Amino acid sequence: MKRTIASLLFLLLVQCTLVALLYLTERDNTEHNQQLLSAAELLQLDEIQIEDQLDNELILQKQHGRWVLPELQNLPADSRRIEHLIDTLAHQPHGFPVASSVASRQRFRVASYQYHRRLSFIANGELVGTIY
Repeated sequence: MKRTIASLLFLLLVQCTLVALLYLTERDNTEHNQQLLSAAELLQLDEIQIEDQLDNELILQKQHGRWVLPELQNLPADSRRIEHLIDTLAHQPHGFPVASSVASRQRFRVASYQYHRRLSFIANGELVGTIY
């Protein structure tokens, strides 16, 4: 009887050790995930291009500290929503899913030839990044 209890306690100790190791390994991996766009790049944005799968495109430009729609005679855009988007991308939690393989990009429709929305971020006239 004492042998059984001792062996069960040993197995419990081994299982707890394995769980702790797996938890720490997973935690370390999520902390080193790359971000989609850096916070510094997002703060310097002056243009956002939004395109859908039907080639409809919307351009947002930052002029004099305000976001405007240049194709609609510089009508003001909803700055709160744009700043919320930028803030969400700049302060995204670690572990945000990123499709890195060809198969995953096709499956989730985030490839350059198959997507629901494509957001292109431009700072100082240069493309900073594209998110599908």
